[in-house]
Amino acid sequence: RYVCIHNGVDMSRFAEKARYEQEGPLRIACVANLIKEKGVDYLIRAVSAMPEDARLLVVGDGREAASLKELA
Repeated sequence: RYVCIHNGVDMSRFAEKARYEQEGPLRIACVANLIKEKGVDYLIRAVSAMPEDARLLVVGDGREAASLKELA
């Protein structure tokens, strides 16, 4: 048995934005409570596998802060 929860946002209200040429490194930001359940370690590993010009900014604090700094 399952329950389907439909998206609460009417996506037809948002037009697709025109693509643009990116200048400089790709920048990704994560603002989170740094706990295991948030999976920030997966994000750090994923960004580290990206091209060298990708940058990740993690903002937050929590039980996993020290281990995530070590991982980064």
